[in-house]
Amino acid sequence: MQKLIDTLYRRPLSNWNLWQRFGGYFEYQKMLSAQKDMEKAAENLYVNYEHSLLPELNVCFLTGKKFWYQTVFCAYSLQKVLPKPIHFTFYDDGTLDQVSNIKGQIPNSTAIYTSEIESRLNAYLPAEKYPYLHHKRKVYKHIRKLTDVYVGTKGWKLMLDSDMLFTHTPTEMVDWLLNPTIPLYMQETESAYGFPKDYMEGLTKTTIWDCINVGCLGLNNEIIDWDKLEYWAKNLEEKFGTSYYLEQGLSAMILGNKACLQLDKEQYVVYPKANVVYPHAKLFHYVDLSKAEYFRNAWKRII
Repeated sequence: MQKLIDTLYRRPLSNWNLWQRFGGYFEYQKMLSAQKDMEKAAENLYVNYEHSLLPELNVCFLTGKKFWYQTVFCAYSLQKVLPKPIHFTFYDDGTLDQVSNIKGQIPNSTAIYTSEIESRLNAYLPAEKYPYLHHKRKVYKHIRKLTDVYVGTKGWKLMLDSDMLFTHTPTEMVDWLLNPTIPLYMQETESAYGFPKDYMEGLTKTTIWDCINVGCLGLNNEIIDWDKLEYWAKNLEEKFGTSYYLEQGLSAMILGNKACLQLDKEQYVVYPKANVVYPHAKLFHYVDLSKAEYFRNAWKRII
């Protein structure tokens, strides 16, 4: 009976609501068609630059087959606005080995595959001690931006989401890469942590910055307490249920009220609106409904 209800009612209603959010069925289909155009264009996009001798200028992505075309565009747009070579590190989301031309498209790069990641996790984040984080890794890939990248490593790392495009030199971000001393993050216009902020602050026993967006996030493994992260994730979801924003909420809890480099939201724009001019913008993060502008227009301006 539940399957019948899902087929005849819940799924059609969900699709209808999704179409309406993007302007109706036909507008949604136009966006999907534009997305396919972007995927096709990415196949012929190459990030060619002299070999990087500056290991500090390294940016990281969690990526795989489904998002590779977006990763390539983000990397291409970043290198395009920088006079110095960037080294790109790609962390396997479980499907990266299905991307056949990583070095061909981005020679100045390193791929960290699942076997290496799981070896580190087994050594530094064993499942018997951290069962909830291991469970979330299987059902919620976003959390791998924390576990798979930072566990068992040293030093600062800058993680970028793939659905972003650079339009001008991100001076503040580059300066941080050359000399990172405190965490770095982007800002949203409002907080989206998935759980009540006052409850999160009760768990952390500190105040938490508002409006953190983890599309661009610089962290050091030394400031992450994995025991606390295990407890926080389990406690939040047992009390309030699962949330798409868990990873962003946990990142906000890690940062707490620590001194951070907060990237200017007028220059590093989350959720850009179509037909709006952003005269000071250096980076656009295309989340939620702004995906329509991303697929239909933004990537074309990059190339």
